[in-house]
Amino acid sequence: MSTAFDKVSHTKLLHRLREFGFRGNILNWFSSYLSNRRQQTTVHGATSRPLAVTSGVPQGSILGPLLFLLYENHLPNTVNNSAIATFADDTKIFRTISSTSDAFSLQEDLTNFEVCSSNVNLELNAEKCKILRITRKQKKIEYLTNFRTMS
Repeated sequence: MSTAFDKVSHTKLLHRLREFGFRGNILNWFSSYLSNRRQQTTVHGATSRPLAVTSGVPQGSILGPLLFLLYENHLPNTVNNSAIATFADDTKIFRTISSTSDAFSLQEDLTNFEVCSSNVNLELNAEKCKILRITRKQKKIEYLTNFRTMS
């Protein structure tokens, strides 16, 4: 994913935390932890004015990766026909392709995953998206589709 930790919507994250059963003081604590944050940058001795941080999880914190995982943990549910392996913002979706229908099923899962990711502001990084084909077959299965641009 592309700058995934920066794109986490605070509102949607708090909603996800409620879905996990966080209530009362602990939910208020998370809300406080995410709100009223400011950031500024210093380059060659010149410091920018502080700006409000309206999205993202604090990187370099212990909670940042955990909050990201809670935010995006529903995405693997969009993959119904293939296998999926995830680690933070790195995802692999794979399937053995023995027929054209297998290729269609894999494409359906890829599309579903991309759409669901986009719905929570997590965009796939097209530069990092790769296809790996491992085969001993002399004749590969031809499969043509209109791939959506993931940028």
